[in-house]
Amino acid sequence: MTLKQCAAIKLGGAQCKRTAKEDSDFCYSHRPRVTESPPAAQLPMPIGTITTVSLTAWGMCEFCKDVYPLAALRPDGNQHPACPGCWFRAEVFKIAVPTPKSAERYIADYQLNELSRKHGIEYDAAVTELLWAGFRAEEHAGLLFYVKKEETPV
Repeated sequence: MTLKQCAAIKLGGAQCKRTAKEDSDFCYSHRPRVTESPPAAQLPMPIGTITTVSLTAWGMCEFCKDVYPLAALRPDGNQHPACPGCWFRAEVFKIAVPTPKSAERYIADYQLNELSRKHGIEYDAAVTELLWAGFRAEEHAGLLFYVKKEETPV
């Protein structure tokens, strides 16, 4: 095995002082990058496979700030776009008005089922929304109700 000096010239103009392998003129750091086979030529992009999506096809719900397709958003009374989930929550609070005698909101299970179908929300997701909003399930006279105790100002 014969050792020779690397033939690479550094930035300062000096020759590299490392030893080169016997089958090469360069050390390990300076050896030329040669691949065994050239990379395959890239094929042109097929026509018609990429479509651009219009930025105007999407909108943001003014209440929860999530982005939805414009077809899913509906304006509220003040022309603010609202998603189905926010419409559902707003209608729940319209139906479940606290009675003058108590500071609790009630909504029946059948009302919740109707609202969830109206807004295209699965029933389980509607129940989850109510529980997240502070409602709890109660049974009265064999019927299921969801109740939320309102905070009374002091």
